[in-house]
Amino acid sequence: MTNKWFDYKMLKNVSGVQPDFQYGNGYESFIIRGFTTNSKFFRNGNRVFAETVETANVEQVDILKGPAAMLFGRIEPGGMVNIVTKKPQEKAYYSLQQQFGSYDFYRTMVDATGPLTENNSLLYRFNLAYLDSNSFRDVAFDERIFVSPSLT
Repeated sequence: MTNKWFDYKMLKNVSGVQPDFQYGNGYESFIIRGFTTNSKFFRNGNRVFAETVETANVEQVDILKGPAAMLFGRIEPGGMVNIVTKKPQEKAYYSLQQQFGSYDFYRTMVDATGPLTENNSLLYRFNLAYLDSNSFRDVAFDERIFVSPSLT
C-alpha cells in the first residue's frame, strides 16, 4: 500500500536509511546501513516490538547509525530508530487534521494540550487518530484507532 502511516519523507535526507516493506508492506521497518530493523523501534529510549507505530503523538524521530549496544543493549549493527513522543505543554494548543488519499484512505488526527490547574502544576495532552484505508489488493485493508492521553 502506498498510503501507510509513516511519512518516509522525514527520513529521505538521512544517508544510509531507507524503508523496508516487509510482508507485503504489512509491517513498517527500515534498512539502516544495510541491516534491517525488523520492526523493532525505540520509544523515548525504550525498546518496543511493534508491527506498526502511530505517529499522531510523535514529536521527532531520531536515527542512531552504527552499533549502539553500549547505550541500548543488543540491537542490529546498522543502527536504531528512536521515536520521541509529544509531552504536555503549559500553553494551550488544539489541532485537528484530516487527510484523504487514494484507495479510500481517510485519516483524522486530534491533538490537544494545556494546563488543568491555574498554577500549571498539572498539564495534559490528548492525541487521537483514526485511520481507514483500502488497497489496490483484494482483501487488504487497514482500520486503526489510536488514543494517547498523558498527564504531567
